[in-house]
Amino acid sequence: SSSDSSAPGGQFDRRNELSIRFGGYGTGSKIVLVGEDEIAKGGPAFGVRFLSNLTPSIGFGFEVDRLDTTPNESTKLITNAITTTKLTSTELLAVFRIRFMQERFRPYLLAGAGVHHTRMTIDSRPRPGFIWTDTFTNETRSLVDSQKSGGALSLEFGFDHHLNESISLGAFCGWHFASEQTYDATAAGRRLGGSGVKGAFNGVMLG
Repeated sequence: SSSDSSAPGGQFDRRNELSIRFGGYGTGSKIVLVGEDEIAKGGPAFGVRFLSNLTPSIGFGFEVDRLDTTPNESTKLITNAITTTKLTSTELLAVFRIRFMQERFRPYLLAGAGVHHTRMTIDSRPRPGFIWTDTFTNETRSLVDSQKSGGALSLEFGFDHHLNESISLGAFCGWHFASEQTYDATAAGRRLGGSGVKGAFNGVMLG
């Protein structure tokens, strides 16, 4: 992360901070259709955070994070089919930070609460040698393509190292949670007997 922050240990510690965060996001959450498998593979993540320091150690603010994944191909979710699942989430959070003052090197703890907007997609096609029994074809079908919003939480620890009065670099590890929602099935998914996928998802952002 990089931030517009303050001089270490000096009078500028009460300045506002603007941080740009880059990293990766991974989720260990599972999805269940006929069988069970992970919802997605790890992907890129980035965010922007604004903090106002009430004291040199305590700050409040907000952040926006984009948590992306790469699709997961599974043969476990639907019998005799190859199913691709993907999850993408955007979060808007109010955040509270406690910073431990150690000259230029400053560890911190941060907690956030707010809302998420998440899109889930599930596509499936028959495995080689199999077909859809209702049409005797083997095309890829979109079974779920749904966007839902709900509550979100985050918990993060990290450190900032001040290079000068205005710029710092750091690293962080943050846990993110998106509340349970039901992601609706498409018409093709309903024809196969599905009504949607219900789940809450969590993962870790590193940067």
